[in-house]
Amino acid sequence: MANQHQSLTAEENETLPNTSLIDTQPHIQWFMRPYLIDFLVEAHAAFNLLPETLFLAVNLLDRYCSKRQVYKELYQLVGCTALLISAKYSDKKRHVPKIHELNTMCCELYNVSMFIRMEWHVLDTLEWVIGHPTADSFSQQL
Repeated sequence: MANQHQSLTAEENETLPNTSLIDTQPHIQWFMRPYLIDFLVEAHAAFNLLPETLFLAVNLLDRYCSKRQVYKELYQLVGCTALLISAKYSDKKRHVPKIHELNTMCCELYNVSMFIRMEWHVLDTLEWVIGHPTADSFSQQL
């Protein structure tokens, strides 16, 4: 059990965002993040996704923003893409949102190819390391 806890702690440390690098973003600011997360919470609820899907999506969003410059007009696209990746990774297949459904929630701001390109860009930036231990992961060891 101690080894599992150490393993989860190591994985958690490896998949935490570098917030000091997010501070250097020239186009997005910290005050924008709660608005995007509120939007992601609404999308998460609309698709009836698992709680860990939302937590992972926020982790993916923050990790991406700590590694790449994000333009203000693409911030919502990055967030929705993080939710999509997270749902594919940790949720039931029937609950995974379709790109056109996410785009509808974004008021048709983007197109399908933009979602697909952003998905590849996020995955490539994060070197395909998707998983991140949640509080639930740790509590299951008790």
